[in-house]
Amino acid sequence: MNHLIKLAVPALLAATLLTACDKSGAPNWGTAPTPPAGASFLDPEFTPESVIADVTSNRGEEAQRTAAATYKDKWIPDPGWRGSIEKIHEGDGKTVFWMRYTTSANPLTGSFYAALEVPVNDRQPKKVDTITFTGRIHEVQVITAGPTPIYQVLVKDGKVVKVNDQ
Repeated sequence: MNHLIKLAVPALLAATLLTACDKSGAPNWGTAPTPPAGASFLDPEFTPESVIADVTSNRGEEAQRTAAATYKDKWIPDPGWRGSIEKIHEGDGKTVFWMRYTTSANPLTGSFYAALEVPVNDRQPKKVDTITFTGRIHEVQVITAGPTPIYQVLVKDGKVVKVNDQ
């Protein structure tokens, strides 16, 4: 019996490690990222809508890109931002939640997306769930693929704090 336990423990440990490193999009577990010492945070009043409003208040693509760059590597403070999940993409050991926000800051389209990449998907939210999240703004994108610019906020090192206010 002791011999079986000695064989089972390494096999269980290997299976756990393989699952944690799985690139297939299976749920990933571990420690959620936290801001490093000296991290730069947004003002707590900032929302996804106010970030895009600030960017779009500038005239011209170059001025908008300059404004967008000021948000790079800023952390979203507690209590976090809220959004309803519209799409979920899983792969490469990460989960990305896509949320659409409506805003008058972009009068032509009236909306923009925020993408939240979480390296640890421990809360398992589903499409249409409303989440509260924190993370680091990786980039605010100004995409000119046509006559109407598209805006996106990409958040990495994310953490889902609440799902449906729970």
